[in-house]
Amino acid sequence: MEWKDTRVVYPEDMTERQADSFVDACVKLSDALQDVRDFSPVSDSQFAPERMYEELLGYVRRHPVAGRLLKGLVSVSAEERTFGARPLAVIHGDFHAKNFGFSGEEFACVFDFDKLTQGLACGDMADAIVERYSSLGLSASARRRLGAVARRMIARAPWPREEFAISCNIARLRFAVRRIRKHPDSVWVALDVFRRDRKIREFMTVVE
Repeated sequence: MEWKDTRVVYPEDMTERQADSFVDACVKLSDALQDVRDFSPVSDSQFAPERMYEELLGYVRRHPVAGRLLKGLVSVSAEERTFGARPLAVIHGDFHAKNFGFSGEEFACVFDFDKLTQGLACGDMADAIVERYSSLGLSASARRRLGAVARRMIARAPWPREEFAISCNIARLRFAVRRIRKHPDSVWVALDVFRRDRKIREFMTVVE
C-alpha cells in the first residue's frame, strides 16, 4: 500500500488534465468493480429505477398540488429511465467529489464502497456530474465551467451518450427520492426538488 496526500476537487474546478484523469479512473474503476460479487442485484435495491419511480408517483398522488412541480421528473419516459436489456455493471453507487481524491493533476483514490449496486458502466461518472449540477450554491461562472468540463468528459468517455443520458435520469430520480423519503409528508420538499432538478435538466442539454 502507498499513502498519498489527496484533496477534494469539484468537477467545475478540474483542470483539463484532471478531467481526463477522472474519466480514465472511472473506466478503470468500472473494470475493477466487475470482480465484486458481494452485493444485492439492482432489482432488490431500494434505488432500483422502477421502485424509485413508483415512490415518486406515490408522493405526487399524496400531494397533487405540490406534485405539479415534479412534472419534469414524472414525465421521464420508461425508455429514458430504465436499463432495459442493456448489460449492467457493478458501480460505486455514491460517487461524488468527497468520495474521491486527487494528488496534484492525477486522480488518486476512491472512498466509501458501502453502497455498491448495479447500473450502467457510466453510472458513477454520471452521478458525480449530476450531483454537482443539483447544487443551488454554484455561481453562474462555476456552472459554465462545470458545463465545459462535463462536455470534455463525455467526449473522452468510451460509453454511448444514450447510456449516459439514462444514467443521468436515474441519478435525477435517486436525488429526488432520497429527499422525499426524508420528508414524505412535506409539500415544501417538492419545491426543493424542483429547483435542483431544474439545474440538472440544464445539464441534460449537454448530454443530448
